[in-house]
Amino acid sequence: MILRIEQTRAGTAQTFDVYTDDSLVFTGRLGAVSKRQEIVLEGKNGRTLTGTYLPAWELQRQAERWKLPGYRLSQGLRYGRAGQNEGCFFLVRDGLWKSRYVIANGGESFSVYFLSKGSFEYLSIYRDERQIALVEHYLTVVDNRERYKLYLLEEYRALGETLTLFLLYFDNWNHAERFPTVYGTRVTKAWSLSRYAHTYDPGWRAAHFPQENFFGKSRLFPEDTSL
Repeated sequence: MILRIEQTRAGTAQTFDVYTDDSLVFTGRLGAVSKRQEIVLEGKNGRTLTGTYLPAWELQRQAERWKLPGYRLSQGLRYGRAGQNEGCFFLVRDGLWKSRYVIANGGESFSVYFLSKGSFEYLSIYRDERQIALVEHYLTVVDNRERYKLYLLEEYRALGETLTLFLLYFDNWNHAERFPTVYGTRVTKAWSLSRYAHTYDPGWRAAHFPQENFFGKSRLFPEDTSL
């Protein structure tokens, strides 16, 4: 399964469209003035998934509820439908240069490792020791609008909605520009230092989604192997 998450408006109106193939499946909305406002993901089927930020005093209680005691938590978000608590996202600091996100979803948990490398930011998503998804974030933006591409193994298709909400949360905290002063094309290259860098497998996308060649493409034109 492949999902494209494309920001449609920046500034105080932070909105996103989410596509699979060419079909619009979700629309997303961030808070207008603060990172700590509600995040909303609406499906074309009428289902709405809502994320609410956790105050500091609530973080540890939720971690214990989802059987994550002892983790060093610095931020979190609770999500669900119609006021229900279906899961949480946590930013976990395991040590020096060792940070990751944890997605608590039902009775399972998933780790998300992030790494900036040149023109892209990569998020590798694991269930235990197995990678189940990869997110590619193209760092070059036009008018402060971000673009993400989520590659998800077919057997985990049911996680698509939850992972899309997680990406809105990730963008909201790390990239959202609510009061931009500059517009136009901004070309960015970045490299991050992480002791979890080994979790990014540069061959994973090509191995599982060999027909995809925009995000993650290593060269402009295919290599000529006939010479």
